[in-house]
Amino acid sequence: MVDLSEGTTLKYVSKPVVNRVKCAKLDAEDIIEEVKYWQNAIVCCVLWADSPFEVIEGYVRCLWKDFAIDKVILIKQNLYLVRFVEYQAAVTVTQKGFYHNHKPLIVKARTLEMETNINAISSLPIWIQFLDLDIKCWGL
Repeated sequence: MVDLSEGTTLKYVSKPVVNRVKCAKLDAEDIIEEVKYWQNAIVCCVLWADSPFEVIEGYVRCLWKDFAIDKVILIKQNLYLVRFVEYQAAVTVTQKGFYHNHKPLIVKARTLEMETNINAISSLPIWIQFLDLDIKCWGL
C-alpha cells in the first residue's frame, strides 16, 4: 500500500539484460544502510560439532558475556553470524581469531566477499597438555 500524501510513490525501473537474462541492479546507495547495520557482525565456525543452534547461541553469549550481542544467526551447518551492538566489540572478538573450549571456534570479520566453505580451512592452532612433562622438555 502506498499513500501518495506521505511522499512515497512507486516508479518503474527497467531491468538491464545481461546474456539475454533480465537482471536486477542495485546501486551502493540502495544497500548502504544494510552494510552499516551488518558491519558489527562476525562469522563463527564451530568445527566438529553438531550441537543444536540454541547450544551454540548460549555458548557465544557466555563466551562474550562482556559484550552486548544483538543476534546470533545460523548461516548453514556449523557456521554462524553474530552481530554485536557495538562495532568495537566485533573488532575485539575478531582480533583473537580463534577460541577453544572443547570444540574449536574460528572467528572472522564479516565481509561481502567472504568464503563460507568451511572445508577450505587448511590449518588450526591447537592446545596440547602434557601432564608431568619433565622440565628439560619445556620450551617454546
